[in-house]
Amino acid sequence: MINKILFNLKKTKWFILGAHYVVITHTGNKHQSNAKADLNIEIKLIGEKGKTKFIPLQHSQLNKNPFICGKKDLFDLFENDVGRVNK
Repeated sequence: MINKILFNLKKTKWFILGAHYVVITHTGNKHQSNAKADLNIEIKLIGEKGKTKFIPLQHSQLNKNPFICGKKDLFDLFENDVGRVNK
């Protein structure tokens, strides 16, 4: 079970039609250390220039199965440029 997910957002490069965002999550380990969170996690980026639609976080660059207790995951997102991310 996830007790908290922390999102660290970092815009890394500019593209003609959008921007590259890196989302890093850390899944808490409050309950079982080997438990897998079988959830559909989505994120919506809100910035100075607008917002994205809800984006599913499915393919972690660090783990084959994302959102395992006590693990960090990294997700690369290529989305519309929303400017500096506020939320």
